[in-house]
Amino acid sequence: MLQLWDKLKSQYPGWTVNLISDSSEGYCWESRKRLDVGLANSNPSRLLLHEVAHIGNSLHGNKHNQEWFDTYLRLLRKHLPGVSISESDEIIVKTYELRILCKVYIQTEKLR
Repeated sequence: MLQLWDKLKSQYPGWTVNLISDSSEGYCWESRKRLDVGLANSNPSRLLLHEVAHIGNSLHGNKHNQEWFDTYLRLLRKHLPGVSISESDEIIVKTYELRILCKVYIQTEKLR
């Protein structure tokens, strides 16, 4: 996961990653230029990309919108090819009625 951040950090000057060993959650602190990534997550690298996709999309919290989702999918395709979005991401897609542009990133058919 840190190797992935090493590849990305030059695109996000001043940003840091805070690794949280006893959490599976993540958060993007836009005002602090900090990403929290829970290492207890089933795929911390995917969680890192989920949080990176928030950068620049919302100054007040982790907004899940189409711009965020498109950025997230682009980052997944580029840095973790073949990795699906998580089940919690699927819930976000359904809740916010986001367009799914690439079927390969869906783990289940529940959203169809």
